[in-house]
Amino acid sequence: MAKLPLHSIVTVRIHDKNVRHERARLLCMERLLYELDAAGVAMVVLESRYTDDRFDRSLLTSLRRSRRVSLTMKVSWESPNDEPLLWAADAVVGATTWWLDGEPRYFNALADQIRVICLE
Repeated sequence: MAKLPLHSIVTVRIHDKNVRHERARLLCMERLLYELDAAGVAMVVLESRYTDDRFDRSLLTSLRRSRRVSLTMKVSWESPNDEPLLWAADAVVGATTWWLDGEPRYFNALADQIRVICLE
């Protein structure tokens, strides 16, 4: 993967037991969509979580209404069976998670291609 022309953004929110997983995820998604839009990304493909996609769609609608994300950036939700390149995002997130847990080997191989944004 290190030889692929990847430019990755990973948003991370280290949270405690008082912050629900879904809340932390939506905060990360909000920042990620903002950053991708600001970088001029025209199309974003997210891995579908089927019934939970409604939370992501609601967030996207809110971001667009408040003009934090433009209307021109296309966002779609796909199954990994239909969009095989979703594995690349999983690999980058996995490497970042391992790095945060003290195992930097895979992250170090991709470090020049990953921009990590830590949210508070």
